[in-house]
This record gives sequence, structure tokens and C-alpha cells, in this order.
Amino acid sequence: GWLAVLLMRAFWPTAIFLFRSYLRTIPPSIVECARIDGAGELRIFLSVVFPLCGPVMGALLVFKSMEALGDFLWQMLQLQFPQSKTLLVGLYQSIYERSYAQRVGQGMGLEIGYSLAVAVAVALPMLIIFALSSRYFVEGLSSGAVKE
Repeated sequence: GWLAVLLMRAFWPTAIFLFRSYLRTIPPSIVECARIDGAGELRIFLSVVFPLCGPVMGALLVFKSMEALGDFLWQMLQLQFPQSKTLLVGLYQSIYERSYAQRVGQGMGLEIGYSLAVAVAVALPMLIIFALSSRYFVEGLSSGAVKE
């Protein structure tokens, strides 16, 4: 269920482009110094290059989180069992069921307070993710602006 949805959405051409353009901004002299010190290619990647990729990974975390929350139609089609539904799909279905019960039972429309509470509950995870990674997000977006 949910693991298949995550794996299918994990491969993203924009991420490849962002990583490629970010890695091109790393000065070759840093990699060359590690190579002169005797580090192999894997050691250079894990000890030198990967720690420098924090800003681009933070930016991609925000982008992918926003995409995952916003990909509503795909989630509605793929996640059919109640235990595998995402927050957005579950909240939408609760609003729909509540409004349907009100229309059939009392002839009233949807309560605006309930809808706004659901909107806040859906937006809250994105606000938390952005607040925790905003420094990386800004660094990742402006990383290619200055050349050595």
C-alpha cells in the first residue's frame, strides 16, 4: 500500500537536476585535496561531498513533502484501505461523509468551522517541516548563485 506509493514517487527528475547543479558548484580543489590525501572515491563521497549536500537535501525535503501532500488524486486512487490512507485523504473523506450526513439528515450545508479545522490540520505538517528546514531550503535555492 503506502510503501509502493512512496517508492513510485521517489524517483524525480528535478531532484537529479538540483543535485547535479549543486554538485557542480563544489570546488574541484576540495575533492582533489582529499584525493591527494589518499582517500578513495567512496571515502571522498561519504566524508567530503555528502556532508556538503545538506542545503540541497533540505530543499528537496520541502519540495517532496509539498508534492506528497498535494498529490491528492493519486492517493485517492491508490490507497483504498482505511489503515493505509494518508492524512489528506482521510480528512477529506471525513469532511465528505460529515457533509453528506448533514445534507441527507438535516438539509444543511457543511459547517465552516469543521472545514477550517481540517485545513489547519492538513497545513500544520508542512509548516513544521518548513520551519525545521528553512535554513537548508534557502541555502539550497541560492547555492548556485555564487561561483568560486
